[in-house]
Amino acid sequence: MFVAISTGPTTHLDHLAPLCYLLEIPLIVTEPEHERLGKKFYPMVDFQYISLEDLTLDYIAHHFDAIITCGKFWAMQLQPLLEMLYGKQIRFIFSPHGNSDKEAMLGLPVSQDIDLIYGPQMRMEKSGGEVIEIGNIRFWFYKKHQAHFDALT
Repeated sequence: MFVAISTGPTTHLDHLAPLCYLLEIPLIVTEPEHERLGKKFYPMVDFQYISLEDLTLDYIAHHFDAIITCGKFWAMQLQPLLEMLYGKQIRFIFSPHGNSDKEAMLGLPVSQDIDLIYGPQMRMEKSGGEVIEIGNIRFWFYKKHQAHFDALT
């Protein structure tokens, strides 16, 4: 199964929801408030709540084959454990959340199977792995659902 998972701040919903809609995959959130906000602002996306306590390595290994996340360290922290404990290789896809993803500031490369980027400026930040330029899909998503978002404002 291919999913997106958000365990971070609510602002990550704004980046993951358009991708989930485009790819027709669920967006799993670990906070009930994030599910509530997601369903309010993005009713066209399949939001699913799984508590952080239930989103264990065992659950991940047995339910997912690929995960999109805004978290920079998911792959680095989880891939070795999933391979060692479960013999499972999961693809981790990093979704950018703004132009603040400056790996150089971290002092180490961020390891993901695939990095989605907005454009050439972000490509310069990447030090390896597969990089796919997706552009600003948030704007496309807004235009597609403009009536909904304008009604909210």
